[in-house]
Amino acid sequence: MTQEEKSQAKWHTEYLKQQRKYFEYADTTQYLLEQKKEDDLLLLQDSFVEWITKLKKDDIRKKDLTLLLQSIWRIQSYCGTLETVCKSSVVRVVELNKTIERIESEKRILKLEIIQMKSKHESEKNSLGKEIEFLTKNS
Repeated sequence: MTQEEKSQAKWHTEYLKQQRKYFEYADTTQYLLEQKKEDDLLLLQDSFVEWITKLKKDDIRKKDLTLLLQSIWRIQSYCGTLETVCKSSVVRVVELNKTIERIESEKRILKLEIIQMKSKHESEKNSLGKEIEFLTKNS
């Protein structure tokens, strides 16, 4: 392994460590936000249920409070959908980044192979040139 390859490998390892730290932070943040959202929505729901049950059947506010409770449930469902979309997007980004890294690695390998082929062809060209020169001098 050349010094350049070692340097690239070291850089890549450091990059992966930084990415892992970022994802650990993002995972923790996401979990805390989701938990806070759930806690807040449950608190709202409990309050609305309590208020609704305390009202008399013919109280006009009962219908409005029930509609607000249903709105909270819709918001909770909407948030869940957004969370699912975000999580699947993150998975897609990670997969694409891995694909990009794999392709870039293959590209580097191919560039090294091209350099080796050029060097080999240049060496063969020089060898053939010397052979032609030798043959023309000795003919």
